[in-house]
Amino acid sequence: MKKYLLLLILCIIYLSGNTQQLGIIDSNYHSDIYALFNNKNVKVHFYTDNFAIISGDYTGTLNYTILENTEFSNDFSYFIHYVDTEESAKLKKSVGEIGEVLYSNKRFSVFKINKNKVQQFKPLKNDALVYFDESTASIAQTQTKFSSDVEYSQQVASLINEINIDRIEVRIAYLS
Repeated sequence: MKKYLLLLILCIIYLSGNTQQLGIIDSNYHSDIYALFNNKNVKVHFYTDNFAIISGDYTGTLNYTILENTEFSNDFSYFIHYVDTEESAKLKKSVGEIGEVLYSNKRFSVFKINKNKVQQFKPLKNDALVYFDESTASIAQTQTKFSSDVEYSQQVASLINEINIDRIEVRIAYLS
């Protein structure tokens, strides 16, 4: 009996230590948000320069708020709605019956809606709603390389010299 009790206690400790929480991190510095992509304990699901939606075991020093104690529920769709303080109250009222507001501040609210009732939700603004899910976000990589090999071409130089600036100025004056 003692073995089973000990095994049960160890399982509870193990499971409580390995829960994957869904949370939001606020920061004034985009470098802090971009550094989250190097943290192997978290997955970034959505990010901007000022905040990120993450899941996992975050132990850093940034302003971290837990949205849910579980990572993602298959029964819900997750959204970010950019609203100000006045509109936030309207949003809470419209989401209240079909979902739950998980987080709200002066700029936006994060909420979840039952997948069966998503069609019932009408956003307050057409351009302010963002959907996110368990997919992992990534930082876009730019690899633009400009050639530093510039050669002088006599043919191009002669074409440029043929341009009559006086004619161009007269034409522009005429079109004006």
